[in-house]
Amino acid sequence: MSATPAYCPCGKTLHTKHCLAELFNCKPRAVVRMAASGRWGSTRVTVGKKGTGEYRWTDEMIAEIVSEGEQRPAARETANEPKRQAVKPQPVPRRTRQPQPAPISGSNVRPLVAKGPRIGKAS
Repeated sequence: MSATPAYCPCGKTLHTKHCLAELFNCKPRAVVRMAASGRWGSTRVTVGKKGTGEYRWTDEMIAEIVSEGEQRPAARETANEPKRQAVKPQPVPRRTRQPQPAPISGSNVRPLVAKGPRIGKAS
């Protein structure tokens, strides 16, 4: 019998992302995100023929996640670090049409105007 309390009622030794999502009342994708970022300890196991790795958690790992959640301070731990400012991308100037030459007086035919180069197409 394990010394840590059983948080998940499924009775498995290795719990899936769905077990933790139900336990913490969040989406399985959020559980995977926390494990991938290293904020929650986890184990990757190979599943299926393709060998895709999925995250699994033991009862001890879940107990550690719960205890870290209880000890986490409300404020940021790195209060001395300056906050990063978002970098705003520079706007790309738009291409504008060239002004049309003035029509010849007394004629209903417009003068010929050369087209600009084609962008994105190779000759």
